[in-house]
Amino acid sequence: MRLFLFILPLLSVFFSCCNPDHQQTGTDSDTLIYEIEPAQTKSLSVGAQLKGIPNPQKLELELQLSNLAEEELQVKEIIISTPEGLHSTPVNFNQKPFTLSADRDTSLFYTFQPVNDPVLYKNTEMPGILKPRYTLSIVYILKGKQ
Repeated sequence: MRLFLFILPLLSVFFSCCNPDHQQTGTDSDTLIYEIEPAQTKSLSVGAQLKGIPNPQKLELELQLSNLAEEELQVKEIIISTPEGLHSTPVNFNQKPFTLSADRDTSLFYTFQPVNDPVLYKNTEMPGILKPRYTLSIVYILKGKQ
């Protein structure tokens, strides 16, 4: 049996905010909604909704995954990155791979607390204002027959 590790740079989804100049004052009307295009490889289909919550600074990701393969698939990592390359993993992801059976779907909800400004974070432990764009990467293993 072979294990195939797929890092999904082609499945990386770019999130861009529908209103990047939006001012953040901490009310619900200040929630940033990011526009997301669905993405797909031969093995995995991904749909997502991303919201930026300004107070407290966090990102909420609703993720819909569909295993298109005939074998089970293990999701190893879910990462959101800033355009500058700062990576963040979900605060509610237990770091254990989860399995998605063949031809199955699942919906997941994750919260991220990304560091958007490393200098500000280093000096004050404040993450900085939300970015107008993020990249989602999903790392998974597909178990298949030789």
